[in-house]
Order: sequence, then structure tokens, then C-alpha cells
Amino acid sequence: MNDTPVHEQTLIQNLIAELTAVPVVSAAGPARTLEVPRPCLLREWMELYWTALERPEFLDWASRFHIDLDTLQIKGDTLQAQIPSNGTTGIRLFTLEDDSGWWQMAPMLLSISQRIDPAGSGLPYIGVNPPTRCIAFPGKRCWRSTVTRNRKTRFRRESSSPS
Repeated sequence: MNDTPVHEQTLIQNLIAELTAVPVVSAAGPARTLEVPRPCLLREWMELYWTALERPEFLDWASRFHIDLDTLQIKGDTLQAQIPSNGTTGIRLFTLEDDSGWWQMAPMLLSISQRIDPAGSGLPYIGVNPPTRCIAFPGKRCWRSTVTRNRKTRFRRESSSPS
């Protein structure tokens, strides 16, 4: 007997069907989408991540550094983002050990991001401009997901390797 909830089975079957339908991806081919059903555990973690990023404490902290939220990525236990510096924009890496205060913001975000992105390849900010996230399935091509402002998640296949 399968103990996997029906909505999780639906997501798994949709992914299998999509991967089976077109095993070889062409860059010239149209983008194909797959929505993550609302009751799925992945969707619940994505909702929690969204909520954590929208907390006033986090937004206030990010604004102190003039972080461009659309470039934010949580990788492992670090946060990297573009920030202005001397009239130009550069990437800054915030660590738990630096004096930025990231260690105070990190616990909730890291706990959630480790569930969504256990490999630590980089989880973006989910905000006004939809970010993309690459999900690699063993033996298959990369899938790029887009999480829109209204929190709909769509996946499209790419011919590139995971980023």
C-alpha cells in the first residue's frame, strides 16, 4: 500500500509523465510548465519561505545594506546579493561569522531553505519579479522553476546543466 498522499502522488506522476514525454530537450522548443499542487509539502515549504522573506525584520535588515532583493540567493548558510558600492553594483556574501547581522536573520530562512534546496545550490528571493530555480533530477536535464508573485510555481525544461 502506498502511504504517499494523493496530491504528492499527482505531482510525482506529472513529473514522470513530463520527463517521459520529452526525454531530450531542445533549446528551441517551447517552455513547458508544471504547477505544484497547493497541498503538496513542497508548496507548503515554499509558502513558509515566502512568509519568512516578507517579515518586516528581514526586509528592514536587507534595506540597511541596500540589498537588491531580486538578486538575493541563499546558498548553504550564506546569503549573497547585489548591493551598491562606490557607485557600482557588486555581489556581497553575508556569512554567519561576519558583522552584518545575517546570523540573526538566518535561522528561520536556513531551516526552510534546507528543506527546499537540500543541496544548497541557491534559493532565490520570491518577490515581484519572478526568479528562477534550477531543479536537477538524476539522469535528466535541468528543470527551471518560476515562482510568481501569486506563488504559482511553474517548471520548464532546459537543455543546460543545473546552476
